[in-house]
Amino acid sequence: MSFEWVHELVPSFADTLASAGYAVTLHPLLALELTARRLPAAPDAVLLDAGSPLLHDAVAVAEVGFAVPGTATGEEGVASRDTVEVRPGIVEHLGGRIADGSAGFVAVADAVDGVVASGSHVPIDVVTEVMGVATLPAYRRRGLAAQVVSRLLVDAADRGCTLALLSAADDDVARVYERVGFTRVGHAGAAEPVPTG
Repeated sequence: MSFEWVHELVPSFADTLASAGYAVTLHPLLALELTARRLPAAPDAVLLDAGSPLLHDAVAVAEVGFAVPGTATGEEGVASRDTVEVRPGIVEHLGGRIADGSAGFVAVADAVDGVVASGSHVPIDVVTEVMGVATLPAYRRRGLAAQVVSRLLVDAADRGCTLALLSAADDDVARVYERVGFTRVGHAGAAEPVPTG
């Protein structure tokens, strides 16, 4: 069983979980009031519909991006994306979430190479959580993640959301979100059992 929590609300939870054999990490927690500022344009980022042929590659980009964490450029590009075996049924599941309005997905597609960055948000009432934002390492440092996030925020505002939240992997990733307008508000705790044996 894994756990997630807002560290500043229950700071002792990290120590309790660590003593119970969990690996605990704290990630920057950021927020943005969507009504407080004009959202930036994202000319190359596309909001995907439920049947979009780009959805499969958007999922594959996330697999590659999270396998090579951080913001540094790397060799993993289109060839890496195209070798990802997307779990059976996941594209259909995500398409269903898009269709029922429980999630929004965005992709940036290069004219030649196809999808190179992607991300999603999950709106609940007037709050949305931005998640799964990833760029193929070969395409990093071009502002693509910021475009994905900007387009997700426009979609969230269009749905009536007034607050966006997210947790970043580390400080370098958090700075990407700060450039779009997010502010650090605390830390998101995450705990996974430490493998035994």
